[in-house]
Amino acid sequence: MKLPNYVSGQWSEGAGPGEPLIDPVTGDELARISSHGIDLAAALEYARSHGGPALRQLTYAQRADLLGKIADALAAALSPEPRCHPGRCLV
Repeated sequence: MKLPNYVSGQWSEGAGPGEPLIDPVTGDELARISSHGIDLAAALEYARSHGGPALRQLTYAQRADLLGKIADALAAALSPEPRCHPGRCLV
Protein backbone atom coordinates (compact mmCIF):
# COMPACT_ATOMS: atom_id res chain seq x y z
CA MET A 1 0.00 0.00 0.00
CA LYS A 2 1.30 3.46 -0.88
CA LEU A 3 0.24 6.30 1.41
CA PRO A 4 -0.69 9.62 -0.19
CA ASN A 5 0.46 12.99 1.17
CA TYR A 6 -2.01 15.68 2.25
CA VAL A 7 -0.43 18.73 0.61
CA SER A 8 -1.88 22.13 -0.28
CA GLY A 9 -5.38 21.08 0.72
CA GLN A 10 -5.52 17.89 -1.31
CA TRP A 11 -4.29 14.30 -1.29
CA SER A 12 -1.37 13.67 -3.67
CA GLU A 13 0.67 10.53 -4.23
CA GLY A 14 4.39 11.00 -4.72
CA ALA A 15 6.11 9.52 -7.76
CA GLY A 16 8.07 6.29 -7.78
CA PRO A 17 7.89 3.25 -5.53
CA GLY A 18 8.43 5.22 -2.32
CA GLU A 19 10.22 4.33 0.88
CA PRO A 20 9.02 1.58 3.20
CA LEU A 21 7.47 2.41 6.58
CA ILE A 22 8.50 -0.41 8.90
CA ASP A 23 6.75 -1.64 12.04
CA PRO A 24 9.50 -1.26 14.68
CA VAL A 25 8.25 -4.27 16.64
CA THR A 26 7.66 -6.85 13.92
CA GLY A 27 9.88 -5.50 11.16
CA ASP A 28 6.98 -5.83 8.70
CA GLU A 29 6.48 -3.25 5.99
CA LEU A 30 3.31 -1.34 6.83
CA ALA A 31 3.12 0.91 3.78
CA ARG A 32 5.24 2.96 1.41
CA ILE A 33 5.46 6.76 1.17
CA SER A 34 6.98 9.09 -1.41
CA SER A 35 7.31 12.84 -1.66
CA HIS A 36 9.01 12.75 -5.06
CA GLY A 37 7.31 15.19 -7.40
CA ILE A 38 5.48 16.98 -4.57
CA ASP A 39 5.85 20.76 -4.87
CA LEU A 40 7.34 21.57 -1.46
CA ALA A 41 7.50 25.32 -2.09
CA ALA A 42 3.78 25.37 -2.93
CA ALA A 43 3.03 23.25 0.16
CA LEU A 44 4.91 25.65 2.43
CA GLU A 45 3.18 28.66 0.88
CA TYR A 46 -0.22 27.00 1.35
CA ALA A 47 0.61 26.24 4.99
CA ARG A 48 1.71 29.83 5.61
CA SER A 49 -1.29 31.40 3.91
CA HIS A 50 -4.01 28.99 5.14
CA GLY A 51 -2.78 27.12 8.21
CA GLY A 52 -0.82 29.92 9.84
CA PRO A 53 -3.67 32.42 10.19
CA ALA A 54 -6.07 29.75 11.47
CA LEU A 55 -3.52 28.49 14.00
CA ARG A 56 -2.76 32.00 15.25
CA GLN A 57 -6.46 32.52 16.03
CA LEU A 58 -6.36 29.67 18.56
CA THR A 59 -5.30 30.06 22.17
CA TYR A 60 -2.50 27.90 23.54
CA ALA A 61 -5.11 25.87 25.43
CA GLN A 62 -7.06 25.26 22.21
CA ARG A 63 -3.86 24.20 20.42
CA ALA A 64 -2.99 21.84 23.26
CA ASP A 65 -6.49 20.35 23.12
CA LEU A 66 -6.14 19.72 19.38
CA LEU A 67 -2.76 18.05 19.88
CA GLY A 68 -4.28 15.90 22.62
CA LYS A 69 -7.08 14.81 20.29
CA ILE A 70 -4.55 13.93 17.59
CA ALA A 71 -2.56 11.88 20.11
CA ASP A 72 -5.74 10.14 21.28
CA ALA A 73 -6.75 9.26 17.71
CA LEU A 74 -3.30 7.87 16.95
CA ALA A 75 -3.21 5.87 20.17
CA ALA A 76 -6.70 4.48 19.56
CA ALA A 77 -5.68 3.37 16.09
CA LEU A 78 -2.72 1.49 17.51
CA SER A 79 -4.31 -0.16 20.54
CA PRO A 80 -7.53 -2.15 20.94
CA GLU A 81 -7.60 -1.31 24.68
CA PRO A 82 -9.48 1.77 25.94
CA ARG A 83 -7.29 4.76 26.77
CA CYS A 84 -8.40 7.26 29.37
CA HIS A 85 -7.16 10.78 29.99
CA PRO A 86 -8.60 13.42 32.30
CA GLY A 87 -11.98 14.35 30.89
CA ARG A 88 -12.21 11.74 28.12
CA CYS A 89 -11.86 8.04 27.35
CA LEU A 90 -11.33 6.42 23.98
CA VAL A 91 -12.74 2.98 23.37
